[in-house]
Amino acid sequence: MVKINPLTNFTGNQGDVPTKQAGNEFLPQASGSGDAIKATANNNPNATYTHGDVYVNTNNIAFFYSNNADGKGNAGWVKIGELMYKDIDKSIAGGANHSIFLLSDGTVKAVGYNLYGQLGDGTTVDKSTPVLVSGITNAVGVACGYNHSIFLLSDGTVKAVGYNLYGQLGDGTTVDKSTPVLVSGITNAVGVAGGGYHSIFLLSDGTVKAVGFNSNGQLGDGTTTNRTTPVLVSGITNAVGVAGGENHSIFLLSDGTVKAVGYNLYGQLGDGTTVQKTTPVLVSGITNAVGVAGSGHHSIFLLSDGTVKAVGYNLYGQLGDGTTTNRTTPVLVSGITNAVGVAGGWSHSIFLLSDGTVKAVGYNLYGQLGDGTTVQKTTPVLVSGITNAVGVAGCGYHSIFLLSDGTVKAVGYNLYGQLGDGTTTNRTTPVAVQNVNNVAQGGLITDPNDL
Repeated sequence: MVKINPLTNFTGNQGDVPTKQAGNEFLPQASGSGDAIKATANNNPNATYTHGDVYVNTNNIAFFYSNNADGKGNAGWVKIGELMYKDIDKSIAGGANHSIFLLSDGTVKAVGYNLYGQLGDGTTVDKSTPVLVSGITNAVGVACGYNHSIFLLSDGTVKAVGYNLYGQLGDGTTVDKSTPVLVSGITNAVGVAGGGYHSIFLLSDGTVKAVGFNSNGQLGDGTTTNRTTPVLVSGITNAVGVAGGENHSIFLLSDGTVKAVGYNLYGQLGDGTTVQKTTPVLVSGITNAVGVAGSGHHSIFLLSDGTVKAVGYNLYGQLGDGTTTNRTTPVLVSGITNAVGVAGGWSHSIFLLSDGTVKAVGYNLYGQLGDGTTVQKTTPVLVSGITNAVGVAGCGYHSIFLLSDGTVKAVGYNLYGQLGDGTTTNRTTPVAVQNVNNVAQGGLITDPNDL
């Protein structure tokens, strides 16, 4: 997924700097199929240019290539907007003890703990090497709850599988499923996220729905009633991103602010209190967020300048501010100035940096920070041997790294085979996930001047 200020109505001549921008989500197709964007130029007002592949040059200006760029049959680049950030973490996700991988052909593989059928292969047998999720052929995004998996499909519908005691699969029942089922009433989703026992759906109109466990108000509908079919999150009309913690939910808004809802004992909602909320409240002091991540009981905010802030539970130093003091308003993560992606595990945080390296901080008993030790850290440390990462995912006690060649590495707790390396041995440095070498890269991103 590419987050830009896209040009929805092109008001300049072809090749000109756009004069009108809109801050909404732009989702390019991975292989160039489909209409990724439409733009009309003044020098050919009747022409509409469509293309599925998006390119970004070294100045962070986004283009697509058209065979009729000037409306006279001449091919060329059409400028569509300015890149804000690149986030392809939707291609990998981790639950408490399982991992899932979106492949470039729209299928999905999963590995690890499977007691509730969360791997979606029709069994409840754990796997230490990835297996295909049954019946998923057109996925464009994935997410995990603790013991359930969520699949965003290309037609805007969503399927889910696994643990369903609280209705988190959204199919109107509380029966676990070992093969994916359709989430009821969701037809225009553009994003998905998993909480502990709830699921969150970002819709194309900027609204959000949620389903499942709601004891702490994490569904944001003003109640604490569990739901087996999705309900509208109150007061959210301009969301561009969603994330879930164990019992809280986070909403990135188009103006760079963030709202959150649910459990707040540790201040994870970031509103300066420890009082739980059943309708979303503004996170204090965040005005330029471009990405959000949830975790067990803390929240992480990627800012437009490449810095990161975090808030909530900090017993293991997972906020990265050099202390173990819980925070009710966001604090700056130490030493992070060039982040392009963030993720959270139960008690650790992960930061994807612009040079392809990764840092992590917090709880490290199982080696989930990937620095070759099992010593917790209160300031971020480099993950060993990762130099070409393009995506990160946080899990219970393990971490996942998507590499630029479409392969994946993982590190940390591995009792159920969730690292996908064919063993159940914990790892303190990243190991290659087996049988996964074509994970979706979230759209073609390159420099058009090099083509």
